[in-house]
Amino acid sequence: MNKETTKKSLSFEKENSEIIAKAVERVVNEYKETLELLAEEDGNDKESS
Repeated sequence: MNKETTKKSLSFEKENSEIIAKAVERVVNEYKETLELLAEEDGNDKESS
């Protein structure tokens, strides 16, 4: 591989890594929100019984 091809490849990999990192972050945040909602619901269930 020549230098230009290597540069493009590394740039592409960096972009992909950033996209994947954002997607993972979004999934983790949604998971945290879901856990918080479940904890709230669980707390409400205990209070009502």
